[in-house]
Amino acid sequence: MKIILTKGSGKFDRITCIREDKTETSGLLPKQGILPHDVFHFVVEKTLHWENGFLGFIKKGMPIDPNDVHLHKRDWSKDIQALQSECLVEVLQAEQWGGESDVVTFKDTLAISCKQRKTPTPKLSDQELKNIKTELKNLGAVWRPLNPGGFIELEF
Repeated sequence: MKIILTKGSGKFDRITCIREDKTETSGLLPKQGILPHDVFHFVVEKTLHWENGFLGFIKKGMPIDPNDVHLHKRDWSKDIQALQSECLVEVLQAEQWGGESDVVTFKDTLAISCKQRKTPTPKLSDQELKNIKTELKNLGAVWRPLNPGGFIELEF
């Protein structure tokens, strides 16, 4: 699936997902000073080869609400990978805003986030975590200097 993230000029960026069967879905992303939220999902889900997270469900045909990045009529409480992905994204975004933590602190914070969502903490190797953080840094270096209307294309 091709993912196109377009930098907006106002309060929102945009995500467009084009599946292999050429169907597509898109929605607005609230603008952040760091990477768009769904870039974090992309990096986490792709690096960990997860098929049942946010982007995995889109790839399988779930639509995005065009006015807000949510999937229609989805009960997320039953999707462990989706919940774990959201927890990982939350902790990774916090690091982007507040500074990187060491591996032990990261994993402790992840465990707290997972406990709050009543989901098991994912098994995450130190190398996987390093790969995720490196890819986020690389994508951030591409995304941040883009002008409105600029975009990045990702393959999921």
